Amino acid sequence: MTCQSLAMILPKVLALAFICLTSFTAASPVDSEGEKWGSDLVVRQENSETQVRKEWRKLSDDEKLDWIDAVKCMMSKPALNGAIYSGSRSRYGDFMALHIQAADYVHFNGPFLPWHRHLLILWEQELRNTCGYAGSQPWWDFSLENTAETFPKSPLFDPLHGVGGNGPWVENVSSIPVSNPAVILADRTGGGCLDNGPFANLTVTMGIGNNLDYNPHCLRRDFCPELIASALSDERLAAVRNAPTFNDFNIAIQGKSLAVPDAVIHLGLHIGIGGQVGELADTWSSPGDPLFYIIHSTLDKLWNDWQRADWDTRKSEISGPDAMWGYPFDFFGPIPYKNITLDYSLNYTNFGSSVTIRSVMDIEALGYTYDD
Repeated sequence: MTCQSLAMILPKVLALAFICLTSFTAASPVDSEGEKWGSDLVVRQENSETQVRKEWRKLSDDEKLDWIDAVKCMMSKPALNGAIYSGSRSRYGDFMALHIQAADYVHFNGPFLPWHRHLLILWEQELRNTCGYAGSQPWWDFSLENTAETFPKSPLFDPLHGVGGNGPWVENVSSIPVSNPAVILADRTGGGCLDNGPFANLTVTMGIGNNLDYNPHCLRRDFCPELIASALSDERLAAVRNAPTFNDFNIAIQGKSLAVPDAVIHLGLHIGIGGQVGELADTWSSPGDPLFYIIHSTLDKLWNDWQRADWDTRKSEISGPDAMWGYPFDFFGPIPYKNITLDYSLNYTNFGSSVTIRSVMDIEALGYTYDD
């Protein structure tokens, strides 16, 4: 069995067997409201100058190290939610706990992209306010190395001016705890505790899986280049950029089935790096690897690029099921759901008030943009 065994991979990534597989309602039309951008709880970032999120290669070496140092700073600051989540031992851990408790509500559905967009805003503001970071959250142009040969050589994985690369090869990983021990990937290439780069020997304090209790374990990566080459191919990226509607765009990002030929961008990034036993391959605890934030800024840029290609229409175009696995992501059969609108509420437990999707549709109004 190879990295292409996606039907076995996905139970690890999104093991949500508790969902009741009952009948579903028909999707309502795409919400077209939003010409009026009302006041909301999301506000423009603190200074009035628009922040530019740069692609990793376009950062100077000093800027790369500034981001890495800010992430490490977050890992050194005391948790504010430790009394609520026993596994959170730092401010970095608080963000990981937020994702763990929200994960079952913000994947394979309509809120996926808006929820993660605002999560990045909270994260970026925390880097600045808590750790004095003066830059912006970087993103990664994976299209420049989306083959099995070039992917592991990306400057993003540089051990000095990057986030480190693969974990060391571990042939037998059967004793390593994972969300789904049944997943076997014959073409995995790492699996050991990360021993290179700025996050070498990092201890992840919660997870694996939907677990908010203290459970210290090392950060692992387990590159799967074959999956990368398929899921992040030029063809897959073209499907994202050329999607005619938000529904099509969302499917092009998240996937339209569990079949091997349909593996696409989001899972390709997570599982291509996390592999069989790595933290990034875990639906809930994936933010234990700092690469999580670079992955999701990359997805956010793809969404913004798609919006700006037809801004008058797409500044207010949103759709999709409120429930995970609702149509068109009903891979396990139909389930009840409602179609989301711009007024759908995004929740960030213990991180302040909820916000509406309407309030996060325009990144320039939120005080940031991306470089070309």
